[in-house]
Amino acid sequence: MNERTISDADQGVPRTATPPPQDNYGATCADAGTGSTVPLSNRRSVAARDVYQVVHLIGKGGMGSVSLAQDVRLRRWVALKRLSEQYAHDSRLLARFHTEAQSVAALSHFHIVQVYAMDEDDEGPYIAMEYVAGPGKVAREGWPGNLPPPPMDLEDMVKTQGVLKVAEAAKLGIKLCSAVGYAHKRGVIHRDIKPANILLNEEGEPKLADFGLARQVNAQHEGMTMAGAQLLTLGYGAPEQETDASRVDERADLYALGATLWFAITGQNPRFFRESEVPGPLRPILSKALEKDREKRFQSAAEFEQALSKLDPRARFVPQATAIDGLLPGCCPKCGHQHDLGDKASAKRKFCESCGTALLEPCLKCGAENGVWAKFCGPCGADLNTTLNAEIERLQAERDRFEVCHKSYQFEEAIEILTPMAAVKHPRLKVFHDWAAEFLPRVRAEFEAAQQQRDEALQKAQSLATMCEYRDVFPVLENVPKPLWTPTMEKLHRVSRELYTRASQLRKEVADQIAAKDYDTLKAKVLELLKINPNDAEVQKLLQQLEKREERLREASWQAVRKHPTVRNCQEYIANYPAGPHVSQVQALLAPLLRDSLVDRPRDATVRQQYVAIRTPQLQKLDEKLARQGCQIVDAIGGALAGAVLGALVGGVGGWIGGILGGVIAGVALGIVLENKA
Repeated sequence: MNERTISDADQGVPRTATPPPQDNYGATCADAGTGSTVPLSNRRSVAARDVYQVVHLIGKGGMGSVSLAQDVRLRRWVALKRLSEQYAHDSRLLARFHTEAQSVAALSHFHIVQVYAMDEDDEGPYIAMEYVAGPGKVAREGWPGNLPPPPMDLEDMVKTQGVLKVAEAAKLGIKLCSAVGYAHKRGVIHRDIKPANILLNEEGEPKLADFGLARQVNAQHEGMTMAGAQLLTLGYGAPEQETDASRVDERADLYALGATLWFAITGQNPRFFRESEVPGPLRPILSKALEKDREKRFQSAAEFEQALSKLDPRARFVPQATAIDGLLPGCCPKCGHQHDLGDKASAKRKFCESCGTALLEPCLKCGAENGVWAKFCGPCGADLNTTLNAEIERLQAERDRFEVCHKSYQFEEAIEILTPMAAVKHPRLKVFHDWAAEFLPRVRAEFEAAQQQRDEALQKAQSLATMCEYRDVFPVLENVPKPLWTPTMEKLHRVSRELYTRASQLRKEVADQIAAKDYDTLKAKVLELLKINPNDAEVQKLLQQLEKREERLREASWQAVRKHPTVRNCQEYIANYPAGPHVSQVQALLAPLLRDSLVDRPRDATVRQQYVAIRTPQLQKLDEKLARQGCQIVDAIGGALAGAVLGALVGGVGGWIGGILGGVIAGVALGIVLENKA
């Protein structure tokens, strides 16, 4: 973070007797040897350049670099941290790099730098984290004026602006105890707390950074810190870290925190700690924090915090909402001033006559005001501390739910959580109010930026779909977090992927068929490809080639029909080229052939059906004439038979002959009559 750290790292100048590789946010890995390699080519990831636009190098050290970048999706500033190329394949450093992201991702505290994302690309692993802009008055040579203020850590501040006063150090320590205690409760031990790892924002608020050496208490990969390994920055590491870093616990962080406060008030490295040089109020506190025997130190961050909070009552800070137990009636919770409740004027006071602190607090059940020392509400009888603690648990659960929603881009739900929390008025719930009030405008701004990015992505995807560039559609949409998708985006993504998948499948099938010289169904697949993308010049060219080939085959088939007009040749031409230019001519050749077949097979219904479908008008008239002639013959024969029978019955043989002649004449006459009617 500081200029000397960066320049020293660039020039190879050691800052300690045994220089460890350092990154520019103050990360230290004393035992970062060469481990087994981890091939990045086996991983699928999102390239940082697709999401983050790097605008300025913050610093570069032996371990890696940190750059100021802008999230192009959410349009917020981030610090982009990368391992240097020489360590990008070191398994132990990769594990610690991932540990930093995983440890902080589980934490959500105002005084802890947030991690937004962790991934790997062709340049190696990277972490995108909250960018902490330093106080606005800070200047850094070569830092562009159009960017947010450059970062500043506690080490830089003390060296450029001087040491802190006792009250200032106490405020700083209380806030850091809050952050460290929060991490400890979630099973994370930092193991590298030092001034260079404490960033200061524009308001001077501290942010604990660089969890690169953090250890998760319940983690299953303890092998990352081998027994006997030394992980510390000299002067800030607890004595047990010098012998075996794998056995440290939360109390090592408290030692480092005490060492950091020593530096803040003296400007000296804690290796030169002298109890006599500590200002009176801080002396017993720092002496206890820096005990070599961890059993004699503070046993928790809360205990350390409580000791610091007693230094200056005017610097009261509430790190988390708690109920006040044990106050005597009339006692101010801030300065301890005792009001005489027997005095009517004092009994009616709403604020402390010594420091102005509110002496009345509302009951969370009925809203009635009660003295801060009261245990039960006067009007409704509710247990004030019980109801307060229940509300604290509810708000904490809401805060945890917000973190889940925020990290998963569920902005609307996140805003619904923050809005009522920012309206909380109870003084002992102020920590929730302040936290929500700070995050609410940020989340709203992120939501607006995300919506704008979503709309731009949709517009671009729709334009690509119009140009049939389906392969590029769904990556554009997938760049938008899924919870922000609209039904239109979901449909466009689904249809584009289906079309792209089908087109890929068709292309493969077409290529395989061309290689196998199987052209039977090729044209249909080419036409389907053109339906998906009419602008595909390659497929259009293929279709032209197929059509020319089809034309050659059709012409050859027609010539074969002309030379050998058989039923089979004609039927094959019609089946293969139903819309061919010679279909009518082929049908004219086929009809007589089918008619001849019917003569041989008059009862073949299939041949008859085929013939009737294609016969010419001339053949139809001829068929009808033959049919009529057949009817006349049948009628004559029928009439002759009928006349013979009648003649035989009436006049014997002579009558029989006469009957035949009469029947024939009558039958022929009947056939002529029927033909004329027809």
